Amino acid sequence: MKVVRELYGDWDAVYCYGKDCLLIVGISRGPRILYYSKLNGSNLLYEDNTNFGLGNWRLYGGHRLTTAPESEESYIPDNEPCTVFTGQGFLKVEAPINKSQGIIKSIKIYFDDLYSGFLIEHRLFNKNITIWEGALWAITCVPAVGTIYSTVDAGDEVHLNSEPVKD
Repeated sequence: MKVVRELYGDWDAVYCYGKDCLLIVGISRGPRILYYSKLNGSNLLYEDNTNFGLGNWRLYGGHRLTTAPESEESYIPDNEPCTVFTGQGFLKVEAPINKSQGIIKSIKIYFDDLYSGFLIEHRLFNKNITIWEGALWAITCVPAVGTIYSTVDAGDEVHLNSEPVKD
């Protein structure tokens, strides 16, 4: 995996190049995966250009980690610059501590030679003196058109489509 820091629109970002795919991670806010495609292909993720938000929280689109159950805490803005770590075969992007929750969210990305794609690892670190209660909620925004295939379990494939599936 080749890792390069570049701008993506108005985002500071890290471009992760695999054999035949590209993944772009926003680091000026987030962390958030903004872009995923085959090389020279179009973005498979939704990009929000409407400035939609709740208070200071913005949709932005892409893929991000938040917390569940859905509540006001799910929409605490993740608008602060992130810290970037690189190592042999991985990229890790970590948000600053969320002072209201006492947690740190991070995303670690590896290139997967077997499937010629990326493995995504989300982590939440509790920096409070009390036990954090909740669940991790990884949200992926995709455009409202097209067909999505997602591997759920080894060998099991789910077909998500807005059209009814015909036998």
